[in-house]
Amino acid sequence: MAVVHVPASLRAIAGGRDRFEVPGETLRQVFEAVGRECPELAARIIRDGDLRPEIAIAIDGSILEGGGLVQPVGPDAEIYLVPPIGGGGGPAIEVGGAPASNRGAARRRVSPRPAATAPCTACAATPMHPGRVPVSRWRTRSRG
Repeated sequence: MAVVHVPASLRAIAGGRDRFEVPGETLRQVFEAVGRECPELAARIIRDGDLRPEIAIAIDGSILEGGGLVQPVGPDAEIYLVPPIGGGGGPAIEVGGAPASNRGAARRRVSPRPAATAPCTACAATPMHPGRVPVSRWRTRSRG
């Protein structure tokens, strides 16, 4: 049976489970079997009959590139759900039944300030390298 590993960020909706051992010859069959045990988790993986774009899938250590739910799965496959790491402007995902914006934590967005330059410490100035390099300064601002 294939083993579907659940990341810590999705374990609350998976009933605290960190893995599911389910049968299936394709990802669709595997995730349908997961859906029978945990419909909330399956809804976070599949939307409108296809994989949700914000979750990557790794099968036996390789990130899935195309193929979607028709991707064949070996009998002893290790399937990892890889949620987004952070950033991006996508919609907030509900966690534990509450919208992300209502979790009480201050949400912050990082935005760049205008570029500045500083002397390059790695080399001397040449016609191809003026001796100054861009310096990125970042600031954070609260988001409502």
